[in-house]
Parts: sequence; C-alpha cells; structure tokens
Amino acid sequence: MLLLGVLAMSAVMFPSGVSGALRPPLIRLVDDLDMAKRVPSPLTPFGDPSWSLCPGSPAGITVNNMTLSLDAQRNLGMALDGTLVSGGSMDEGSFLNIDVYYGGGKIFNEQIDMADTTTLPIQSGSEFVMKYSVGIPSVAPSGAYQVNLTFIDQDGNPLLCVEVNFSI
Repeated sequence: MLLLGVLAMSAVMFPSGVSGALRPPLIRLVDDLDMAKRVPSPLTPFGDPSWSLCPGSPAGITVNNMTLSLDAQRNLGMALDGTLVSGGSMDEGSFLNIDVYYGGGKIFNEQIDMADTTTLPIQSGSEFVMKYSVGIPSVAPSGAYQVNLTFIDQDGNPLLCVEVNFSI
C-alpha cells in the first residue's frame, strides 16, 4: 500500500532575480510498509579502543593490565587491574574523574565514587581490580573521542591518569 507523502509547490528564483514561475508539484510516494521497517540502528564502532598514560600522569597506581571494549550497541567497557603504589591508600571519598573530549574540546565531565567500581579500602602495595562501563548516547556524533580517567584519593590527590581513545 502506498501513502501519499509530500506535495509541495515553490517559487523559483531566476538568475535575473525575477521570481514567480512555479515549479511543477513534487509528489513523493512512500511505501508505508517500507517506512515501518526503517528503524534507526546503532552505529558500528570502528577501530579498537586504546589507552596510554596521560602526559605527566602521577605514578600512584601501577597499571598491571587494562582491558577495553566497545560493542555495536555503543557500550564502552573498561577493566583496570592495578597495584596501589606504596605510600598511598584509597578509602571512602576516593573518586574517578572522567573527562570526555571530542573535536579538541571537553564535552562531558563526571565524577564516580570509587566504591562503585571496586572494593575499598585499598591499602598501599595492594592489588585491586576496577570496572567501569558506560553507554554512549545514540545522538553522539561519529568521530574520534578521548576520555581521561583520573583516579583521585580521599584527600584530593591525583594517583593516576589514563587516556582512552576510541572512534564511533
């Protein structure tokens, strides 16, 4: 079954600036069954996400292993296996500061309680595993993104900064 979509008439401007001639009607027929099939699909991520230490990162945490994933539903997941370097601790009040950059500018900032990503307290010299994941909104434009994850202890001291790069 066909559905009459749009009927439009418009004036045409001639190069001389004279207007008034009308275009013939533009008739667009749309198959309503085909329209029902058109469901927005998630963008497929391209390129594997990568990570590195931020330039000038503090060395309060040693990264033993970092696993990143980006799936077709635009869920970015990360798991960090680290060791807290001697001399520090992470207790209640520690947090993860997340800065998201696109096109060279910061577009998002969030602070997450470390207790939501790992078991606290973490004592000096102890190994820990921290897990975090986030869904990327479907309205996020395609392109290259940079996410800086800064681990902050309960006294406000930065312990580590990790830069994650990915594209959607």
